[in-house]
Amino acid sequence: MQPDISKYSRQKIADHLLVLRNYAAKSLINLSPLSDVEIEDLDYRMQSFLEIGRSIGCTDAKLAKMLFRDCFDADY
Repeated sequence: MQPDISKYSRQKIADHLLVLRNYAAKSLINLSPLSDVEIEDLDYRMQSFLEIGRSIGCTDAKLAKMLFRDCFDADY
């Protein structure tokens, strides 16, 4: 039986994914360093993203796929 994924959990994952992808693009694609505030926010969001994802049964591999999907094909 699949765990119940609340609307809140789905929205939080979506929110975190948007910001985490932007950080990935900034640092990995644009080669721009993240500020101290961005690094602190990234740490919080990554931890929360992983916790929520694991709590609904996602593997780390699936979460990584979600995070980097289309990241390297996008025009930033």
